[in-house]
Amino acid sequence: MLVATAGKVRAIRDGVPDRPITDQNRSSLAGKECDNAVALRHEDGWETRYCHLKNGSIRKRAGDIVQPGDVLSQVRMSGLSNFAHLHLSVSKDGHIVDPFVPEHRNRLFATCAKRIVARSVHL
Repeated sequence: MLVATAGKVRAIRDGVPDRPITDQNRSSLAGKECDNAVALRHEDGWETRYCHLKNGSIRKRAGDIVQPGDVLSQVRMSGLSNFAHLHLSVSKDGHIVDPFVPEHRNRLFATCAKRIVARSVHL
């Protein structure tokens, strides 16, 4: 799994077994539904979280700087999951942003466009 955009690793959680969710283990996941995960901070109050990562596969540590395309981990099914997949969440100033809701999409795209212009000016 590759990093989508530049940032700094705020936190990681690793060491949780890759296993399907069952009635017997569901309660042990309370507050850890994301399980093996990485949280990245970005400019202007943005944060992304990569969840359901493979146990032992996270290649970064808290404080590391990451760039687009850096290998972050492998995907599996830790946490509240019954199949291998990546759950990527996006937030701005601590509020979840749904990129499929028009007003959120406009904020997200405006910020991305500003970064692209800023980078091209500095080339």
